Amino acid sequence: MRIADAEVGRPHRYSYAINISWVRAADQSASYKYDLRHGATWTLNRFPAGYKCGEPIFVHRTRGGTADTGDDGYLMTFAHDCGRGTSYLAILDAANLVADPIAPVPPGFHGNWVPSS
Repeated sequence: MRIADAEVGRPHRYSYAINISWVRAADQSASYKYDLRHGATWTLNRFPAGYKCGEPIFVHRTRGGTADTGDDGYLMTFAHDCGRGTSYLAILDAANLVADPIAPVPPGFHGNWVPSS
């Protein structure tokens, strides 16, 4: 489980996680959003069969956001196609649960978001 790095040690409403199984390449990974205030769970994105995704990180929206919602931002995770040996960066809208793959990356990459300011 991950929360926004800016909320570590503070009260927060949402946390994010993935399911992953390296046992069978055909297993399907998915990312999840948990509402800790109301006890609800949403599936953010189901990756295609054979894809494995890494630990998601939350990035706050920089413009036009409403900080009081707690999920106004993006969830980023790497998705690796085990059959083809390729990966991409999946960027999910944390509030609307929409995925958009945008950038190829190597598998197994792990990191944090560091804003420029």
